[in-house]
Amino acid sequence: MQDTRTSGRVYNITQEDIRDASDVVAGMLQVNSQFVYALIDLRVTYSVLANRIVEKLGKCLNKVDKWFTISTFLGETMNIDFVYKKIKVIIHGLEMRVDLLPLKLYNFEVILGMDWLGKYKAQIDCFAKTMTF
Repeated sequence: MQDTRTSGRVYNITQEDIRDASDVVAGMLQVNSQFVYALIDLRVTYSVLANRIVEKLGKCLNKVDKWFTISTFLGETMNIDFVYKKIKVIIHGLEMRVDLLPLKLYNFEVILGMDWLGKYKAQIDCFAKTMTF
C-alpha cells in the first residue's frame, strides 16, 4: 500500500516573540480581500489558516488525495486532508496565490511557510524584517 502522507512542521510563536526572532516577519496582509494578521516563517513547511477565520474566505474546502501530517511546536501531530486551494494573498499590491491548510491557531490568522515562499522566490531580510519578491 502506498503512503499518501506529506509531512510538515508548523510553529506558532507569540506576537511578543517576533521582536527577538531572527527568522520570521509578521504584519497585516490581505487574504481574499480581508485584512489578517500574518506570520511569515522560514521554519514552517506548509502555509496554514486559523480555523476561526475560515468564514472570511468565502471559499470551499477541497479534499486532498495526499493528506498532510503536521507537527506543531508543542509536539502534537495531526492529519489534515482538506485544503483551501489558490487563495488570493495581496502584499503591497502584489497579488499571489497560496494553498492554506486549516488549523487551530491562536496568535495569528495566517502563517505563510516555505511552500509559499519558495513558489514566489521570496527573499527575507531577517535583520530588517522585510521581504522582497
